[in-house]
Amino acid sequence: MKQELIEIITKDDISLMGMIFTPLEKSAKTVIHIHGLADNFYQRKFVRELAKMYTSIGYNFLTFNTRGHDYATIIIKENKSLRGGAYNELLEDSLIDIEAVIDYVKELGTNEIILEGHSLGCSKLINYYDEVKDSIIKKIILLAPSDGITKFRQIMKEGYDYFYNMAKELNGTERENEVLCNPDFFPQSFTAKVFIENFTEDGLADTFRYRDNNYVNQVLKSIKIPILIEVGTMDRMAFIAEQDDITPYWKRNNDNYKLDFIIDADHEYIGCEGKLCDNVKNWLSN
Repeated sequence: MKQELIEIITKDDISLMGMIFTPLEKSAKTVIHIHGLADNFYQRKFVRELAKMYTSIGYNFLTFNTRGHDYATIIIKENKSLRGGAYNELLEDSLIDIEAVIDYVKELGTNEIILEGHSLGCSKLINYYDEVKDSIIKKIILLAPSDGITKFRQIMKEGYDYFYNMAKELNGTERENEVLCNPDFFPQSFTAKVFIENFTEDGLADTFRYRDNNYVNQVLKSIKIPILIEVGTMDRMAFIAEQDDITPYWKRNNDNYKLDFIIDADHEYIGCEGKLCDNVKNWLSN
């Protein structure tokens, strides 16, 4: 396996950093990994283990920072510093980032892409695929797709409504980029605009609405390419209640999926990275 630190420039001139892992023999197949909320391309052990697995079976593997990586950061545009990070990232802008990475791997000679997302990265991936439906994308892998809206409500408790009302009041005004904080949700913060557009009901992040036993997501329903879903039984982001079962949700919302539950795995698959890799490898070989 070879690896290389890379820089990718988006169409709006944002510099994104990432890493590409390649097998010893040149491959035209690439897996693109999209990280979760306030995460980055290098921190998670399961990502590094997946890189080893993919390259061992003949895939390139590219993991990168969206402009919303980490809680707060500096991003570079035309040699100027801008505010970046999860608190200031609109999900619609992450679609520009994914587009840039896909263009990058196409230029390398890729003719088959698998899009892989983790946590919030799953919603970014689904929104992107719905927008472009590029035939070069052959499969989708969703790692720990979660009902983030419900989890925010559970974590923030009564603070969620206070946070929401503040954000709603400021959104659309000259103060929409003010940063809102909640002590029950520290260190996570958002600008008013980001909170309203991303993390309220029917926002772009409200993809996996496990809370609604009758909900049908028409975007997921329309996807015909194969989807693999990997969820840990100890993932308290994916399961919004004890003894929850998300299987009925997937039966309603897609006709070409495989859902695996990894025993004792949490949201980051800590200690279960090998099982995750085995599940993905087995699915790809079938």
